[in-house]
Amino acid sequence: MLNFAFIPMTANAFPYMFNLVLVTSPIDYAMIGVAISVGTFIGAIVIGNLSRKIKVMRSTFIGLVLLIASYTFITYIFYMILNDRMIYSKFYMYALGIMFIQGLILMYVNIPLNTAFARFVDEKYRGRAFAVVGSLSMAATPLAMLLGGIVIEFAGVLELIYGCLGILLMIMVYMFGNKNIRIFFKQLDMDEKSNPDSL
Repeated sequence: MLNFAFIPMTANAFPYMFNLVLVTSPIDYAMIGVAISVGTFIGAIVIGNLSRKIKVMRSTFIGLVLLIASYTFITYIFYMILNDRMIYSKFYMYALGIMFIQGLILMYVNIPLNTAFARFVDEKYRGRAFAVVGSLSMAATPLAMLLGGIVIEFAGVLELIYGCLGILLMIMVYMFGNKNIRIFFKQLDMDEKSNPDSL
């Protein structure tokens, strides 16, 4: 589900803004991709070394809260630049910074969750389980891009961002309002604590 919030933002909203609305140089948009890649790289190194010490339930909750905060900030800077209330250089620096931070946040959520999930799933089924998850994620990517393009075409780029923010809020409410999911997260944390060297 996170793909339906993240992919339209990076693959639809930002290219649309930089290439068609603001009409900037290609290097400006390319640096947005570099920013999130650098954040992801640094996050992978730091969080990867700490993943066994991070509780899955806490990292998922905090990570979703931070993602919602970052999307709210993106909504703000998009609104300001579209309404001529912010100069481009300021918008650009904010965009670079927030995408770098998003790369860090995604690693803070994904690495502990994937590590705990790998420990939780029996070794006999681990490969198939990750293959299914990976296939679902890959299948969701083009669909998310298609839906993002349709929303921009018929509603607008701000409406797309509002939709992405709404999806994140729904994911958070569902995940932490669902008793079975909370129990599952607690089980992951307990399994991580009782079997620290199971991988």
